[in-house]
Amino acid sequence: MGSPGSGRLAAAFLVLTLVWGTTWAVIRVGLAGIPPFTGVALRFAIAGLLLLALARRLGVRLGRSRRERWLWVVNGLLSFCVSYSVVYWSEDCEDTLQCVTSTSPEHAFHPRRY
Repeated sequence: MGSPGSGRLAAAFLVLTLVWGTTWAVIRVGLAGIPPFTGVALRFAIAGLLLLALARRLGVRLGRSRRERWLWVVNGLLSFCVSYSVVYWSEDCEDTLQCVTSTSPEHAFHPRRY
């Protein structure tokens, strides 16, 4: 018998694995009908609206100051929109070298790496 929270932990692991694992299938299906950057824009617009609604329902206080809101926007754009745009684009390309070199630029050019 496991610890009291082990069932919740296992369930969270399964949900995250399912969501993360299916993202690649969703990208492939989405690319069959819409351009890569449009797919990213739609995906994150929908996810952002759902998360904002959930945050409001749970009473989460989001950025009150102008600076804090700016940091949220910059973080969202750089961490998600830019990197996933590159992933969608590389999934859509035919040239292997182009795909390999474009899959994760924020890791390749991270300042602490050099």
